[in-house]
Amino acid sequence: MPEPLPPKRRTNRVFKSLHKPLTYLGVERTLFYFICVGAVGAFNLFNSVLAGIAVFIGGYGFAHGEPGASKALAGVAAGTGIAVLAVNVLSWLWGV
Repeated sequence: MPEPLPPKRRTNRVFKSLHKPLTYLGVERTLFYFICVGAVGAFNLFNSVLAGIAVFIGGYGFAHGEPGASKALAGVAAGTGIAVLAVNVLSWLWGV
């Protein structure tokens, strides 16, 4: 009787994209999204392109410089979002 073949070793393909960090311009994607939304909000609020550019550059610099920036900026974004929501709801209720 012939000797059974040893089991073939299983190999899995690994794609390089799975090991790359999920960043845009070196900043985490969700943080980059919040920076862009803040820049658009500043542009609309102040009706100025320079305000939007300033907010984007400031947020980008903050996100690049601080190691825990994502948590801090996420907290600021969440707090600002809650405040804006509260103002909108109150103005809707009282029609101011």
